[in-house]
Amino acid sequence: MTSQLSNEECDRILNFATEEKLPIRQFLMNLLLKLCQEKECFSSKRPFGNSDWEYDLHQPLITNGVVEERQTNLDTLLSTIKTRLML
Repeated sequence: MTSQLSNEECDRILNFATEEKLPIRQFLMNLLLKLCQEKECFSSKRPFGNSDWEYDLHQPLITNGVVEERQTNLDTLLSTIKTRLML
């Protein structure tokens, strides 16, 4: 089962900026809008035209010291985030 983040932890992470200076919160909203617009044609592999869009989410976490490297396992990622945010 996936760990849950508190509202405060979520807010802190959602305010981290991507390399395009876009808060993660806005990046995820753009992703949701794209999903709603494209419906069954939505490409989770290339929602914004490239296949490495996860980098846009991982990089702010690395930059802000929440994780040290890209992690693909969601449970490991959330566990690492919770541990680092408590420091």
